[in-house]
Amino acid sequence: MDAIRDITKEYFRTDLPSLQVGDKVEITTKNFNKNEKSSKDEKPKYRLTHFKGTVIARKNPGQIGYTFSVLKDSKGSDKVAVRSVFSYHSPFIVSIKKIGKINQKVRRAKLYFLERELAKKKDNE
Repeated sequence: MDAIRDITKEYFRTDLPSLQVGDKVEITTKNFNKNEKSSKDEKPKYRLTHFKGTVIARKNPGQIGYTFSVLKDSKGSDKVAVRSVFSYHSPFIVSIKKIGKINQKVRRAKLYFLERELAKKKDNE
């Protein structure tokens, strides 16, 4: 068991903030384009994308497989909320910024019900 811990220790990210369910965050990730290459050293080009939303779930915190789900309200007239799952220790995550917390008091470990609330709010508009 210690051998696995020693191998995975070098991949742990310590530069990112700790996350709690209910935090509003902005995540910056690298998205690579396989078809385009930079002219210098033939590395694939990438662009930075931002994903802003609320953390609704965390799984396996403190381990190398730590993932968290972020819920984003879609723009437009769709009754859809976009949920995305990120791996906390992924090298593709450039930064995570905490923006604030949701207005409600968080009493649950997972906030999946927020998807239904966003859909209801869009119905009323």
